[in-house]
Amino acid sequence: MVNHGAPAPVDLYAPCVILLVSSLYLLRLFADAPRNLPPRPRRLPLVGNLLELGAQPHRSLARLAERHGPLMTLRLGAVTTLVASSPDAARDILQRHDAAFSTRPAPDIVRACGHDRFAMPWLPPSCPQWRALRKVCSAELFAPRRLDAQKRLRREKVRRLVSHVARMAREGAAVDVRRVVFTTLLNMLSCTLFSADLADLDEGRAGSAGEFADTIEEFASTVGVPNVVDYFRAVAALNPQRLRRRLSRVFTRLFTEFDEQIERRMRERDAGEPPTRTTEDGRAFDRQTLRSLFADLFSAGSDTSAVTVEWAMAQLLQNPSSMMKAREELTRVIGSRPEIDESDIDSLVYLQAVVKETFRLHPPAPLLLPHRAETDTKIGGYTVPKGATVLVNIWAIGRDNRVWFEPGKFMPERDFRGRDFELIPFGSGRRICPGLPLAVRMVHLMLASLLHRFEWRLPPEVEKNGVDMEEKKIWYRNVVGYATPGYCYTNLILGTRYKNVSFRPCTRFVRSIMELLLLCTPCVILLLSSLYLRLFVDARRDLPPGPRPLPLIGNILDLGSQPHRSLARLAWRYGPLMTLRLGTVTTVVASSRDAARDILQRHDAAFSARSVPDAARACGHDGFSMAWLPPSSTLWRALRRVCTAELFAPRSLDAHQRLRRDKVRQLVSHVARLARDGAAVDVGRAAFTASLNLLSSTIFSADLADLGDARAESSAGELRDLISEFTIVVGVPNVSDFFPAVAPLDPQRLRRRVARVFEQLQAVFDGHIERRLRDRAAGEPPKNDFLDALLDYRSPEDGRGFDRPTLQFLFTDLFSAGSDTSAVTVEWAMAQLLQNPPTMAKAREELARVIGSKPEIDESDISQLKYLEAVVKETLRLHPPAPFLLPHQAETTTQVGGYTVPKGARVLVNVWAIGRDSKVWSDPDKFMPERFLQSEVDLRGRDFELIPFGSGRRICPGLPLAVRMVHLMLASLLHRFEWRLLPEVEKNGVNMTEKFGMILELATPLRAVAIPV
Repeated sequence: MVNHGAPAPVDLYAPCVILLVSSLYLLRLFADAPRNLPPRPRRLPLVGNLLELGAQPHRSLARLAERHGPLMTLRLGAVTTLVASSPDAARDILQRHDAAFSTRPAPDIVRACGHDRFAMPWLPPSCPQWRALRKVCSAELFAPRRLDAQKRLRREKVRRLVSHVARMAREGAAVDVRRVVFTTLLNMLSCTLFSADLADLDEGRAGSAGEFADTIEEFASTVGVPNVVDYFRAVAALNPQRLRRRLSRVFTRLFTEFDEQIERRMRERDAGEPPTRTTEDGRAFDRQTLRSLFADLFSAGSDTSAVTVEWAMAQLLQNPSSMMKAREELTRVIGSRPEIDESDIDSLVYLQAVVKETFRLHPPAPLLLPHRAETDTKIGGYTVPKGATVLVNIWAIGRDNRVWFEPGKFMPERDFRGRDFELIPFGSGRRICPGLPLAVRMVHLMLASLLHRFEWRLPPEVEKNGVDMEEKKIWYRNVVGYATPGYCYTNLILGTRYKNVSFRPCTRFVRSIMELLLLCTPCVILLLSSLYLRLFVDARRDLPPGPRPLPLIGNILDLGSQPHRSLARLAWRYGPLMTLRLGTVTTVVASSRDAARDILQRHDAAFSARSVPDAARACGHDGFSMAWLPPSSTLWRALRRVCTAELFAPRSLDAHQRLRRDKVRQLVSHVARLARDGAAVDVGRAAFTASLNLLSSTIFSADLADLGDARAESSAGELRDLISEFTIVVGVPNVSDFFPAVAPLDPQRLRRRVARVFEQLQAVFDGHIERRLRDRAAGEPPKNDFLDALLDYRSPEDGRGFDRPTLQFLFTDLFSAGSDTSAVTVEWAMAQLLQNPPTMAKAREELARVIGSKPEIDESDISQLKYLEAVVKETLRLHPPAPFLLPHQAETTTQVGGYTVPKGARVLVNVWAIGRDSKVWSDPDKFMPERFLQSEVDLRGRDFELIPFGSGRRICPGLPLAVRMVHLMLASLLHRFEWRLLPEVEKNGVNMTEKFGMILELATPLRAVAIPV
């Protein structure tokens, strides 16, 4: 008989688990407060400092260490983590307190098949099995006598490597350095362990050899997947990402191969032969121990050495003088001998320095394997609590400018004598990598042989820009991952671009732990319940495809440090219309021209509303701003009407031609003065100030900056800084935008920061409004500028004019959007032209032909400058100022491309991805203005392969002014000056790295030298 009145156990289970997890988490936070932990960055609720890690945690943690010190505390989810980033801190952990930090926290995934109970990397040193494995590996695999006995084997494997490279050289084929070295190491290990090759370089990776290598790589990549369980261990039993199941399948394939080798060896042995090695209690190693040991040796022993040789070759190819010195030393020491013997290595002092310098700059495991505190331990005056995870950032130690001169530079000549904990790529103490002696021999022997027998050149397509030395995201690349036999927990660190997220704890307002629990637990339960409900509802809807979301945070970690690029890569996999779960917000991303047309044109009405960032609600800005008001709003229609008629209409623009010419004349005069003084021009800043003056003169009939007057520059600088701060703060990743349930708390206090900026901006605007009202009252003649038009405006519906807040917020929108976008477009265009001198020459030749000797360019000339127009279009294609435009919101549930976009979903149009779509553009990443010379594609929102200003009813109303101003400024700068890069920049070219935000800027502002023509 069913009791309908009693709740089912499953109905009670989920809330109880959520309450328990939340309570434990909050208790841990409260318990940390009175302890004397090392300094730490502020942390967010639930996720702690996970979002500080970025796409490359070793770099992010190094930057945090510069601010918080060489020993700092992070809260990664519910796990207290200590990070050491200096030689002294590393020495404290790995030597002085070695016993206290000798254990490892095993990642959840390595518990698959009970691997953590058999694997040397994860067993504690107190375990007899760990001591037995360490002893047998040290004695039978890595001891000097065993290594000397295996010299011939290593020489034979390197001989095969050289023969393979020689064959590829004869065929004119490029060499994949890491792949051939990886295969060589795989064979060396398999011959050492099984007396059998598992790969043949001459046969490629076909057959069983290729399958085994693929399995080893899959093993490493699976272990490297970010796992929410490692940060929220209370949910480990649920295995929400099913990673243990995935790794179990990989183990099954590996163990099958190992079992075949073991069985073959057992059949070959005499039936009564006793085991030759036993553990401390007299027992031999069981089958599972052997399998796990082999898995560790193959996964760790092949990649670390392979990636070190690859990095060394990359650095030498990038630094030809170092390559020459290494080859000259080899010629001097080895002479005409065709092969190198290991005994020669001691004489190759410069080669050894090359390897050390490679390890310093590119340690295979940048954070080593993690340690765990066995007891509360005092280090440097701070307490490291029992159970804390401890990471040693050897990447940061290797680039510490207090230890190394010019640490970012590859300089094998530097003095490595007397170095101790400044260079520990293999760790230190009792958990040092036992394979260090073999790795060092193999790296030196392979690198020396490749350099001695061959000259090396880059492929032509690479040689122009040099080797791409960018590191891949850690969890996607197993080669940046292992130092001791086993798995690299550092690969499990989650990464995201949201390193600017901060949170101020509310404990100052809470006086007791009970109050804290009563305050936070209902919020957490409500948040999680709404998330799971939304996920359940989404599962029943036919949403566009997308990556699988993680619990709680969804796909936030898929965004990376440059979301426009990350989402473009995801679109290649999931399609041009895809769904992401960003926190609790369903987000649909369009990444093709057809998808953009569906959203911005065919279903314009359904997607015409905006998804308003929480920071934009400061001071009620969203209730007055044309950018965020819905099109159904009377105020939006009035603002749009007056801006279109009085500011951006063709007649208004034509009437202001002289004003724009004056502002560009001032810009040219300023650049000429800098040229006479021999000073470099900050292109973006000069263009920004010119745009600022144009807007202020159009609106207020007054300049807010004078490029030629240092005294006026201070006031302009103040306004410029306010505008920049407004753009930056609104662009800061905000937890409230991903978890709207916590928005009333304003956890990052971004609304408060924006409100302070608004107050300062409004004070500036109020000064101009009051001055104009006084002039009017005194009978002064009208200036007939935009402010007069706004003060005279009366609505045709109700006859009312604009109130003061509406004017203040309108001016904020105009200055923030109208100055930055035009300035950054001019800066990107100049950067591309300086990076592509033939294109610069074509643009200047056209100007000379059309303009001739006229000192100034008139706007009527622009229509004849076809190549210049193509340059601007190509710049906006590659570098749209707003890579996602402004976010839209679905007003109703709508069918797009056969999928359902649910009501309330946030909709992003990735115009950056559309501009680089290889199905639309040939050589999409190449700057080629010529592609537009025979094309009818324009910028006005009708051609959806190029929509930097949007399209439909939410298209940027300032498009006509922006287009005129960008062309006029760029043409004038090119016509009146020749341009050169600074000497320190010219060698490597312009740094084209992007800085993501509301506006897509150059990460390094463009500074160039102007030469008057």
